[in-house]
Amino acid sequence: MAVALFEVAEHSNVPNIWSVPPLSRNKTLQNRESLEKSHTDFALDPDLYQITVEDAVATGKPTVVVFASPALLTSPTCGHQTATLSEFKAEHAGEANFIHVEIYDNPDEIHGDLNKATLSQPVQDWGISDLPD
Repeated sequence: MAVALFEVAEHSNVPNIWSVPPLSRNKTLQNRESLEKSHTDFALDPDLYQITVEDAVATGKPTVVVFASPALLTSPTCGHQTATLSEFKAEHAGEANFIHVEIYDNPDEIHGDLNKATLSQPVQDWGISDLPD
């Protein structure tokens, strides 16, 4: 038998499922000259960078947003999340908006040293930067 103890906070700054999220202006193909320079996904799916969260909410469609830094592997799931999002998008084309938001604003400057990292504005908007570790 295993026992796990964990603390559950009464309140979180992270938006709840089904709530209207912060209307973030994440980087898209339209507002960033070099997407490859501003993202760490080696297999960039351009479809995941077509719309901001703000504009996606205005469409009234369901929206799936993934925050990840695939090449930096800051968590065990980062690399797989964007690939899974692309697969899900392909299976449900036109049914929802699908968005990948890079965790860091300056991935091209980090070069493996997260001390040089600057969190992207959407990460801050959504309260993710307030989460421990």
